[in-house]
Amino acid sequence: MKDEYQSIAADVTASLKVEGSKFIASAFPVDLRLQADEMLTKVRREYFDATHHCFAYALGSEGKEFRYSDDGEPSGTAGIKILAAIQSKSLSDVFGGCHSILRGNKIRYRRTWSCVF
Repeated sequence: MKDEYQSIAADVTASLKVEGSKFIASAFPVDLRLQADEMLTKVRREYFDATHHCFAYALGSEGKEFRYSDDGEPSGTAGIKILAAIQSKSLSDVFGGCHSILRGNKIRYRRTWSCVF
C-alpha cells in the first residue's frame, strides 16, 4: 500500500465545441464512493440537457476501487477513456465526468478530458 498518492485539490471544468457539439469535462476530488455518486447526481442536474453523462472515478491510495460508465455511448468509447486519463496521471480519489450535448465520439471525449489537466 502506498503512503502517498496524487489527487486534485479543487473542482475543475473545461469545455470544447466541435462541429456543433459541446463537451464539458469535470473533475472533483472525492475520497468515498458515496461522494462520487453525489458528484454524478450533481453534474446530471447541472447539465440536464446533455445527451450523455460519461464518467469514471478512482479511489484509495492505489486507485484500486474504480468505476466507469459510457452512459449509452458505444461500449469502450468514453468511460474507460476517462479512467485511463485518471490513471495516466497516477491520480486517485478523483471523479471525472464528460457530458456531451448533441453528438460525440471517443476522440472528443479524450480531447475534452485532457483539457481538465
